[in-house]
Amino acid sequence: MRVSQSLFQTQRDSSSDAQLVSHQLLIRTGLIRQISAGIYSLTPLATRAINRIIQIAKEEMARVG
Repeated sequence: MRVSQSLFQTQRDSSSDAQLVSHQLLIRTGLIRQISAGIYSLTPLATRAINRIIQIAKEEMARVG
């Protein structure tokens, strides 16, 4: 599947409010969306990524003991 056909949208330019590189990348990759001034929401893609990171951390902690 092409990225253009996926359910999330990416942006070429980051918003002018974003000053940090990490903030700009989160906006450009479509992981967060700005709702209003200073308020952002996570997209379903970001939620899925966070859940996967949590799962990996739990597995590694269980393996270590």
